[in-house]
Amino acid sequence: TTGMDIQHRLDAIAALTLGKDMVWRDFAQGAYRMRGIGRGQRICLYIIPEIQELIARDFALAKFPPLPPMDTLDRTSKQVLDAVACWLLCQSMRTERVQYAMLQLQNLSNVWRKTSLEAVMDDYEALQGMKPSTLERVQVFKDPIDFKLSGKVPKTDDIGMAAERKLQAAQKYLGQGDQELVD
Repeated sequence: TTGMDIQHRLDAIAALTLGKDMVWRDFAQGAYRMRGIGRGQRICLYIIPEIQELIARDFALAKFPPLPPMDTLDRTSKQVLDAVACWLLCQSMRTERVQYAMLQLQNLSNVWRKTSLEAVMDDYEALQGMKPSTLERVQVFKDPIDFKLSGKVPKTDDIGMAAERKLQAAQKYLGQGDQELVD
């Protein structure tokens, strides 16, 4: 487990909340802090209206029947607990999908970075510095950060568009055998 255990009274009640970026692991980690559940300790789950809307939206997308209003439920409503567990697991899958997409973009960048590293290592002369073409190849190891703020909500690219844009920018750095790797 992560974090630190603190001894609680045997009749303690924990307040557990949900956040928009929370995943199942976070929820379970928070609940596990109450080691005496079922022996006097309890958990009270608080779900704010914004999170209720997110859960309801995901349930509607999945074509599940709508949930009853969460503010009128009794303390033992299994349907809401099932919905929370389902939503948190879906959140976990979304997070994994984003991480996988980022990994694929990094792997794609490594194709031309490898070729550029070989060129930099071959061209560098310790006493004379770098040739301009070698210095240009060093730039492929930098990921630009844009600090500009737009007045509108930007449209997000899917991974294919982002990969294509990166590939076009790095086309001149691809080696002889690299084209098959990126196609």
